Amino acid sequence: MTRLLYIHNIRMPGPEANTVNVAKMCSAFAANGCAVTLAALPGTPAPHLAAEIKRYYHLSCDFDVAPLPAWAARPSIAALAGAALARRGGADLAYTRAPHAALASCLAGVPSVLEVHTDPAGFGALGLAAYRHAIAHPKLLGVVAISNALARRLQQDAPRAPIIVAHDGADSRTTSAAQASDVLRVGYVGRFYRGKGLELVGRIAALCPWAAFHIVGGDRAAAEAVMGMPAPANMNIHGALPHAEAAAHIDGCDIVLAPYQRSVIVADGKTDAAAWMSPLKIFEYMAAGKAILASALPVLREILEDGANALLLPPDDPAPWAAALAALRDNPTRRQALGDRARADLLARYTWEKRARHILGALQQTASPQAQRRSA
Repeated sequence: MTRLLYIHNIRMPGPEANTVNVAKMCSAFAANGCAVTLAALPGTPAPHLAAEIKRYYHLSCDFDVAPLPAWAARPSIAALAGAALARRGGADLAYTRAPHAALASCLAGVPSVLEVHTDPAGFGALGLAAYRHAIAHPKLLGVVAISNALARRLQQDAPRAPIIVAHDGADSRTTSAAQASDVLRVGYVGRFYRGKGLELVGRIAALCPWAAFHIVGGDRAAAEAVMGMPAPANMNIHGALPHAEAAAHIDGCDIVLAPYQRSVIVADGKTDAAAWMSPLKIFEYMAAGKAILASALPVLREILEDGANALLLPPDDPAPWAAALAALRDNPTRRQALGDRARADLLARYTWEKRARHILGALQQTASPQAQRRSA
């Protein structure tokens, strides 16, 4: 059984999308037979941390949690603390999204994997230096990229380890159909950052007074700041909700929106992820079996096929979106077909358990005979 330590220097549970990815992957690695320990900053008192993480993220498999000390909030300190824990605990594999932690674990002699979600040029100076040293280290077994586009970018750095493409995912959860209503319910779930599409949602809602828009991710003031306009009367803003509650809102909608813009700024306020992203929201929508309207961006075409599992529309013009909503309002059979195909694609390729299995399988194929014996 592989003893896997996941090192993450962000408080968990928490509202950031990266914590969802980390929690779900820990559960998925455990489902694939790994003995998993998560080393993360505690977002709740340590005695209750493992149970609260499982509840907050609605996880199916148990894993151990090793709270990092409060003084480990800085990435470099968290990296050292996590690497020491990996070495002391005899981990077979250290897994992380932080280049500092990947390098520290490699230097501690622990085989490591670095998952990358953005162009390394967006890292800080220390992060970029750590990344460059980590990808050259013989203990780094693999670099996981969340899209083919990002893999092509990372290949330019010529890492020693192979690049494994693994798009984000979602649970194969039980879904419920939206209750019958005379009003079309349109959903949007996501943090209120520039470029994630809320600015377009407001304009779409203004063109569709006959629909009810349900928005999850922040408060009214934040939404109106991003939209640059007062929220239309048909826009219901539900605030930031835990992951499981947000999923319930998706279930209550007839159609869901992913109107990403040509520039998508993430939590640090400066990194543009539009060319590389693999949005969690897309996979959650697919898992719910809902008709998806999404922006026709190249990276989203890696997952979504126009007219098959989604409708892809221009990211900068609300009129085609309003027209598509009107057409689907009048064609529930078409809505159902789009949602069914999206869910089928999710179950076939994009569940968290399949993602973890793909990564573990790729690592096994590329490992040295000695590494394979250690993980047996």
